[in-house]
Amino acid sequence: MAPIADWQVTLFLDKFKKSMARGFYLVPREKNLKSLAALGMPVQEAKRIIAGLTPADYYAGPKPDNKYQNCDVWEFVVIVSGEKIYIKLSSDLRCGGKCISFHHAEH
Repeated sequence: MAPIADWQVTLFLDKFKKSMARGFYLVPREKNLKSLAALGMPVQEAKRIIAGLTPADYYAGPKPDNKYQNCDVWEFVVIVSGEKIYIKLSSDLRCGGKCISFHHAEH
């Protein structure tokens, strides 16, 4: 697979951020909730961080979503309060922006 160009990441992020106007859903996985609690961060702050993602934060993707056919996931890493945070976003934008992962990076 060819490397992803910045314009492709920009296009995905633009679509994702626009979809967040229709709604935002952070999957309430235990990892996500524990990381938010450890950071003292409400979901709205996680949403603000996601809205600020840029191609420089890109980590990997698009990759096929293991749960949903015809959907991909995009992965990003950002530094929050001096800690690396892993963010995985879904390309399924029909109902708004869906964040599958928002937790401390494991690698």
